[in-house]
Amino acid sequence: MMVTEENKSETKKRKLLSEYEQNIRKKTNLNLEKMEDTETKLKIFPILEDEYLDLLKQKMYVGKVNEKKETSRLIKELSSHWPLTGRSHLKRVRWTQQK
Repeated sequence: MMVTEENKSETKKRKLLSEYEQNIRKKTNLNLEKMEDTETKLKIFPILEDEYLDLLKQKMYVGKVNEKKETSRLIKELSSHWPLTGRSHLKRVRWTQQK
């Protein structure tokens, strides 16, 4: 069998892919051969539309920060008075050019 440049290229691609897969397995400690019972190891939850779930609704406040430099202090102070435990994603600040 004659070795062509195309065959060399394919062999190199397969080798690189194999090395990449091995590195991923090492980094994630993933060993599929040792997973006996996947039902107990993996928890799969369906993603349902809002019409099937009871949504928890709470009143939240939106405010405008006039001094950009005071944002961090302001959030800390507000958090000490009205803690949002479990809702840290609601403490977002978005900068706009509106005055």
